[in-house]
Amino acid sequence: MNIVYASDNNFADIMCVSIMSFNDHNCDALIYILDCGIDESKKQKIEKLCSGRNAVFFIDAKKTLDGLDYDLNIDRGSIAAYARLFIGSMIPNGIDKVIYLDSDTLVRGSLLDLYNYELDSFTIGGVRDSFSVLNKK
Repeated sequence: MNIVYASDNNFADIMCVSIMSFNDHNCDALIYILDCGIDESKKQKIEKLCSGRNAVFFIDAKKTLDGLDYDLNIDRGSIAAYARLFIGSMIPNGIDKVIYLDSDTLVRGSLLDLYNYELDSFTIGGVRDSFSVLNKK
């Protein structure tokens, strides 16, 4: 199972809580973190959290995001929010399926059934964002 997070240093501690909850219910996964400026000490903390349960890999997302020629609106946090748009170009070749988890997601069970869910001809599966206009109504 391949899991992807995106975070900067400011949100890394919150992501640790999500990773801990994921680790409580899932093992033998590959966790890819789109790194938007996480300090080395926090990376070591994350590696220690995953040790013996899941493998973790940090991908330098700043290179991709800093190269964008757009005036991005960072209304709810950091540039890391945009990193998920580039998952396909940042993860290693040969990976054909991932679950992207927001860094503030609390995992309460195994994600294996979700990971194995057949998307048929669809490229992506998703859920409505809790901040959408429809959900606010």
